[in-house]
Amino acid sequence: MSIADSGHNEVVHNGTRIYKILIALRGGDAPSERWAVQSHDNKRLAAEGKRTIGGDSLHTSLEAARSAADSEAKRDVEVNKWRDEMAAQEAEALRKVMDRKAATKGKSLAQIRADDYLAKLVWSNDAGASMTRASWVQRMLDKGAEPSMQMVDKIKPMSRMAAFRASTREGDYHARKIKDAGKVRAYWLGDVSVSKTEYDYAHELLAINEPPINEPPAAATDLPTTEQFQTSEVAVPPWVRRLRRPRGPGM
Repeated sequence: MSIADSGHNEVVHNGTRIYKILIALRGGDAPSERWAVQSHDNKRLAAEGKRTIGGDSLHTSLEAARSAADSEAKRDVEVNKWRDEMAAQEAEALRKVMDRKAATKGKSLAQIRADDYLAKLVWSNDAGASMTRASWVQRMLDKGAEPSMQMVDKIKPMSRMAAFRASTREGDYHARKIKDAGKVRAYWLGDVSVSKTEYDYAHELLAINEPPINEPPAAATDLPTTEQFQTSEVAVPPWVRRLRRPRGPGM
C-alpha cells in the first residue's frame, strides 16, 4: 500500500504509533513523505505526558513501518520483562538486607561473622551432599564425635623426604624455627580438624542438649536474724556490744 492509498496520516499497529511526516531533501527538491515508527523511549515519554525526542525510525511504505512496529512491540515486551526482573531482584535484595538486619540485631560483629561462616555450604563425603557448616557439625555430633583441643607446633616438621635431603645444618635450623615459633591451638571434632568457630559451635550445641542439673535445695542455717541481734534475743559477743555503744561528740 502506498502513502497516497493509505487514507490516513496516523495508525496504531500492535500498540505502536505509526505516523506520516515530511522529510526535507537536499538540493532543494520537494519534501518527501515517510512513515515514522515511534520508538520505545518515545512511547514511554508520551505515556508520561513528556516531550518526545528523536529516534523514531523512518520508512517509505506502510508495510515496512508495520514490520518495524512489530519489532518495536517485541522489544517492548523484552524491555518490560527485563525491568520487571530487575525490580524483583532489587526487592529481593532489599528484603535480604532487612532480614539480615533483623537477624543480626543485638549481635556483636564476631557473632555475625560466626553465623555467616556457619551458613556457608560444604561438601560432606559421608552424606554425599552439600550442607551448611552448622548442619555438618550437628551431623558429626549425632555420630558421636566430640570436640577437643590440643597444643601443636605452629611450624610443621619436615616431611620424611625433606628431612632425608636436608643437611644437618638445615635440619637444626628448621628445628630452631619450630621451637622459636611456639605452640598454637588445634581444634578437632572427632578425628577431623575444624576451625575454632566450628569447635565453639559444637560446644554450644552440646550445652543446649545437655540435661539440666537438679541441684539440692540449700540447707537452712541456724544463724540469727538481724531482728534477733537488735532485740538482744541472742547472745551478742562483747566486741559487737562495744561497736553498738553510742559515741558522743569528739569520741
